[in-house]
Amino acid sequence: MKKTYIGLLAGFFAVMLLSCATESPFNGEDNRLLSFSLTTGGKEYKGAVKNSEIIISLPVETDLNNAKVAYTLSENATILPEPEKITNWNDEQVFNVFSYNGVKRIYVIHIKRQLGQAEGTVLLATDGDVKAFAEKNITAVEGDLIIGNETGTDSISNIDALTYVTKVGYKLIINSTYKGKDLSGLRNLEETGSIIVNANKYLSDITLKNLKKVGQDLFVNSHSVKQIVLPMLETVDSKLFISSNKLTDLQLPILKRGGDIKISGSSLGILKLRELEETLNSIILQEVPSLTTLDLSKLKEIRGDLIIKGPELVGLKLNNLTRVGGNLNINNSKITSALFPSLTETGDLFIVNNNNLKNISLKNLKTVKGNLELRSIPITSVEDMANINSIDGKLITNNLPSLKDISPIFRNLTNLSELSMTFVLCEGVVDVSKTGVEQVLLDQCNNLEEIIVPEVMKELYVGGDTNAPRKKTIRISGLKEVEQKIEISNLILSEPQDWVLTGLESGSIFIKNSMNLKSFSAPDLKEAKELWIREDRNSKHWESISFAKLTKLNKLNCVQMFSLKTIECPMLQEINTLSISDWKDKNEKLTHLNGLSSLEKIEFLTLKNISNFNDYSFLKKAITNGSITKEIWNRNFSIANNGYNPTFQDLQAGHYVKQ
Repeated sequence: MKKTYIGLLAGFFAVMLLSCATESPFNGEDNRLLSFSLTTGGKEYKGAVKNSEIIISLPVETDLNNAKVAYTLSENATILPEPEKITNWNDEQVFNVFSYNGVKRIYVIHIKRQLGQAEGTVLLATDGDVKAFAEKNITAVEGDLIIGNETGTDSISNIDALTYVTKVGYKLIINSTYKGKDLSGLRNLEETGSIIVNANKYLSDITLKNLKKVGQDLFVNSHSVKQIVLPMLETVDSKLFISSNKLTDLQLPILKRGGDIKISGSSLGILKLRELEETLNSIILQEVPSLTTLDLSKLKEIRGDLIIKGPELVGLKLNNLTRVGGNLNINNSKITSALFPSLTETGDLFIVNNNNLKNISLKNLKTVKGNLELRSIPITSVEDMANINSIDGKLITNNLPSLKDISPIFRNLTNLSELSMTFVLCEGVVDVSKTGVEQVLLDQCNNLEEIIVPEVMKELYVGGDTNAPRKKTIRISGLKEVEQKIEISNLILSEPQDWVLTGLESGSIFIKNSMNLKSFSAPDLKEAKELWIREDRNSKHWESISFAKLTKLNKLNCVQMFSLKTIECPMLQEINTLSISDWKDKNEKLTHLNGLSSLEKIEFLTLKNISNFNDYSFLKKAITNGSITKEIWNRNFSIANNGYNPTFQDLQAGHYVKQ
């Protein structure tokens, strides 16, 4: 019995469902006219459906008699009168659309006659101007379309009547007197030369849903603007400059090409330009303090600069960037990784002041046309920069305290003009001998053991750290000639030791404010313009200076050499200036300069505050051969406060040693 009841019940529901499927396949309430168009003279004019109105815009001279109609309705809806039977479409028409269950909707077909385009510039200064312009049904402005006066009390509060405008040939200018909050009246605008929004304090929303192309500039300088939505914009051929402190939403989802892009705004958090492939000039994001995410994932080439300075930036996508013609600068951000997997060439490359940045990937970078600077970043490796083969300008590494090994960056480098390393605490050897580098600066690189340089250079600077003494002096290898000078400054050693600089044959040497250096010698040095040596006032260990092969020297200047005992230049025959002095403290160790025994000519001599100096035998040859005359002695020689202070006559008389 139970089975029979269930069977009857199932049969009942099946019949009901079949009946419903036959008589009412849907609720039967749809009664919409979905599309409508008229075709005449081989040209189709589509209607714009808005609520219960359909607007067909066409040139004023177009004749619609006997035009062919095309339309679509909701499923199972009907329309009366039948559009196919109407021949005079020049007049307004009214239609009733009925749903399947008989519900009616009324549609009115409006025919708008357009004048085509307005010649020259159009200035709309009042709401009355807007109304009068709209009555002309103009779709294109050949020159400028200016909304609002630049100054004054006249103003526009509403531009909804401008919906027919699809093109502005030159500039669309929104002046400060426009009081509208948006530009919805220009929602059908498809193309313009430029868009310029000037210091407007009312406008908050710039949404232009149909704008596809800006032929020149898109310039928004209005701190009231909160939102810019341009969903169909594909190109901005010149400048895209946006400045608004209240900007929170910037949508350019299909922008593929830009000219010069500069965006600033204190409230902009996310910027996605995912379809942007190329810029003809630069992208500059320097005043975006709230920006956290920047997506430029399809960007391939920037002909100008890419400058990104965002203190809250944590997400950065530049996956496809292959070339930057100008300056690539990632500055003052919170990013932890800077990944440039496709970059092969750039102008200047600056990655500076990124306090969370631990990983830099530049695996395919070959050429840097300008300078490359890495500064104030906690990276631990530069292995992913090992394929760089040319840096036309400087390589600057500054404040990289966590970097363990900098040598990979020089592995394939064959072109470098200047190297500057400051506070880089890596150990081991830096070999730049194959780079052709002409100038090297090493400052506070206290763990570096050796630098190998080209045979000929312009200048080499090695600076110490007064707060962190070195265990050993740095080895300088490969150098034979320095055109300007080698300078050693603030060399602070943890304990007294000697420094021997081998290989150098020609060049000036400056050693300033050294501490705990016992002796310095350059045994291969043959000629130099100047040797300038000063010991730190708190150090009294430096005993000797030796240049065994030196034959030609212009100037030797020793300052604050409190512990100096000997100067050995046994082959030196001629010197222009020799100066050993100190204005405050005395040297009590130096008693003679017999290490200059070959000296035959000297023009200037200063010996002061050397309390035990009593032997002037080093001047004997120059006195004997007449190169030192009484006139030269009186004019160019300054001898005072020494253990022995002879006159010219004393030396002429052979009194070279104090009696």
